[in-house]
Amino acid sequence: MYTYAFLLNGDRPLELPEGIWGPLELVSLAEFVDALLAAHGGKPLSPLQIALLQSAWSTQRQDYRQIAKRFGYSENYLKFDAAPKLWRLLSELFQEKVRKANLQTVVERQYRQQAILPPVASKPCIQPEQPDFNGAAFPSSRFNQFDQFIDVPIDVSLFYGRVEELTQLQAWIEQHCRILVLVGMGGIGKTALAAKLTQRLTQQDRFEVILWRSLAHAPQLNDCLRDLINAIEPASVEVRDITTQLLVCLKQKRCLIVLDGVDHLFQDSAPDGARFDGAGHYRDGYHNYGQWLRHMSETLHQSCLLLTSRETPREIAQLEGTSVRILPLAGLGFADMQSSPAIKGTLVGSDQDWQELHRRCAGNPLVIKYAVSAIQRLFAGNLRLCLQGTLVFGAVRDLLDQQFNRLSPLETELIYWLAIHIEPVSLPELQTDLLSSVPQSALLEAIDSLLRRSLIELAFPALVAKQSPLFTLSALMMEYLGEQLVRQIYQEIINQSLQVFHSHSLIKAQTKDYIREMQTQRFLRPLVDLLHHHFQTKPRLEHHLRQLIPLLHQEAKPGYAAGNLLNILTYLQIDLTGSDFSNLTIWQADLQGVHLQEINFSRADLSRSTFTKPLGGALSVAFSPDGKQLATSDINGTIRLFGQFSGILNE
Repeated sequence: MYTYAFLLNGDRPLELPEGIWGPLELVSLAEFVDALLAAHGGKPLSPLQIALLQSAWSTQRQDYRQIAKRFGYSENYLKFDAAPKLWRLLSELFQEKVRKANLQTVVERQYRQQAILPPVASKPCIQPEQPDFNGAAFPSSRFNQFDQFIDVPIDVSLFYGRVEELTQLQAWIEQHCRILVLVGMGGIGKTALAAKLTQRLTQQDRFEVILWRSLAHAPQLNDCLRDLINAIEPASVEVRDITTQLLVCLKQKRCLIVLDGVDHLFQDSAPDGARFDGAGHYRDGYHNYGQWLRHMSETLHQSCLLLTSRETPREIAQLEGTSVRILPLAGLGFADMQSSPAIKGTLVGSDQDWQELHRRCAGNPLVIKYAVSAIQRLFAGNLRLCLQGTLVFGAVRDLLDQQFNRLSPLETELIYWLAIHIEPVSLPELQTDLLSSVPQSALLEAIDSLLRRSLIELAFPALVAKQSPLFTLSALMMEYLGEQLVRQIYQEIINQSLQVFHSHSLIKAQTKDYIREMQTQRFLRPLVDLLHHHFQTKPRLEHHLRQLIPLLHQEAKPGYAAGNLLNILTYLQIDLTGSDFSNLTIWQADLQGVHLQEINFSRADLSRSTFTKPLGGALSVAFSPDGKQLATSDINGTIRLFGQFSGILNE
């Protein structure tokens, strides 16, 4: 068996026995690839790419650790970033799948097909066509007039909507903005918008260099910067200050650098007892990214960084101004959703059905895509039938779980309360709901963090006739969090480990009637349905629920657990005669129309609960020996007597 040596000097190729390759032949292999790249208007391989190529070819391969040490990169960067990009580059070049295992076979076949190439210098360069994003890993021209334009991850040929956003981004670029940030929740279309913008700028010849880099594998900053420098100026000599070296490149050439998925550099959560700083804070070992971004925003250069992230980086929020712009992405409008080629004619439903789908998906393109696919599979395309149930399942739940699981305990507590309130709520109202005394600074930081995560929304006070800022959730987050809350409390009741059941009320007894009814339908009824399904019979369920009462007496701390338990028992129409709720904090219990005879409420705190007749600040409650009368006294010195059917006898 023979192996070809690629000596591109116009002579016949040498045929050498397999396994005797030397350094000269390996260099010639790189020259062969460079010649093909040049024929398509591309750049030659970088020294790092040549080393990876040689490692894959040679019988005495260097592993990634050795190559990383030689070039000053991390092993993970080579394994998850540089090497995959090289195989994709060769796959596009040779028009067939290339990987380490088949590299030698593919190159030999390609060489035989190419026959003998003339010297690279004498090969005329093919003028590339304009890229049109046909769904491949590269534009259709493969290698265009720019130094780099690779790895755009999605096909934007079916891109729709976002006209105002594209116009705004281009205006900021023309104003020489140095950092642009697209921020929004998962699936909202940040990457697609960045790709569409990049395509437009490519066609308009606005930049000399366009680079797209994904941060999904969280490369170290030095690895990322070296990669960018090698792409912009492969022949540049590395200096000690790599940040300065990149800045010199960005001053000499007008570059657009897209860093997709900056949120992969941020904290997911904190270990038990450790401080968690909220949205936009870097993981250990990645804080230098923040320093670099600050440096890029404050130093004069002619280039632009375009970042996409689910969370606004903290330093970016602080730097927002002329040179740093943030574009929060909301959902698509209803008209834009209707114009999507991906969903036209896919489902059967009325205009009202489509509007309801848009509302419940909050205009999120990826959620809409997942929902449409599920409706086709599970409901034969019947939109109205699907809308009778939940849309939060499968891929939609997975998408939202990713962001919910990143929240700090205080953020989780607040976002649950926003779901419970249903209507927009003010900061003072939220602070009243919390059991623990949280400093206002911590509360403001948590709310700001949720806003920077794009999980909550700011409602305009003028629309609801209130003075202080109001916060709320999208319909999608409202549905997701409602189901999340119910599932969490269901598990706590089953396991008799009451945490969220203690810290949050399922209904707000003192709220408006229609809100209380909505809370009953969203939280109380689904919870009872789950419990019924688990215990099978009502007596078994009642027995388990009554076992929680002694547990509440043991803990004996202020909270919503007793009120929640009473609301569940009364919803199930369970006879409460003889129950002992003495000395308990009973908040947000809706006891209107409920027969309360022979229930021990002595020394119970009923101050946030409701009865058929309001008990303004009740201090004590007691039943008569025959259980037919209830006496209460309040902070105003008023004593009320209630009859068996909740009618006031005297006051």
